[in-house]
Amino acid sequence: MIIVATIECRLNSKRLPNKLLLPLGNSTVIEFLIERLKKSKFIDKIIIATTKKNIDKKLFKISRKHHVEFFGGSENNVLKRVYDAAKKFNADAIVQVSGDSPLTDPKIIDEWVKIYKKEKPDILSEGWNNLPSGITAPIIKTESLKTCLNQTKKKNDLEHVTKFIFSNPNIFNILFYKSKKNQRYPNLHLCVDEIYDYNLVNFIVKNNRNKELNCVNIIRFCKKNKNILNINRKVFRKSKKYHEKYLKVNNL
Repeated sequence: MIIVATIECRLNSKRLPNKLLLPLGNSTVIEFLIERLKKSKFIDKIIIATTKKNIDKKLFKISRKHHVEFFGGSENNVLKRVYDAAKKFNADAIVQVSGDSPLTDPKIIDEWVKIYKKEKPDILSEGWNNLPSGITAPIIKTESLKTCLNQTKKKNDLEHVTKFIFSNPNIFNILFYKSKKNQRYPNLHLCVDEIYDYNLVNFIVKNNRNKELNCVNIIRFCKKNKNILNINRKVFRKSKKYHEKYLKVNNL
């Protein structure tokens, strides 16, 4: 079974343009993420899945520098972009990584890959409102992405890779990861959507240079320094409302 990580990213994000090129650690946000994913034992390839726009050619140079794959696809039909990237590199399943999640934990990814290979669901995802956001990435069967493309033409479904899957639990086999107690901290938001999120992530990285930045250690650090959560507390999260609605509708 071939498992690839598709990093969904582009540089002209509206809320924080060029956020992937902001400094983080000894490199940039996107490079920091790539190097973390390389620590995974079970990811066969890492693909930067971006657009064909000129602005995103900078990401091609980064892919060559770090010896990872590159794919340019549709800007707005993200579902098709990710599916096409998966097909090009013969992936049986993808780890759907968001480019704005530099603290994605490779240890959790490897734990999930083991579960995925054993259970073979259409998607393996986190149980929402448990883990910090930006620390995990769902694993999705490539054929399930194809099913989504064949069954929906709605703009909102095509802009988000997993939306159609989660909206149709009667069609797809959805497996939720049962998080451990020391992995739970749902109020911690580590996705870099706005400058306040970047400031928080940058603070965590700067103050943990000599420590392994896995989920448990990040949570431990943030609980010892609770005031830092105020850095991005006021950022509006569209995804949170959608997740809460999903859980309610499906009695989860």
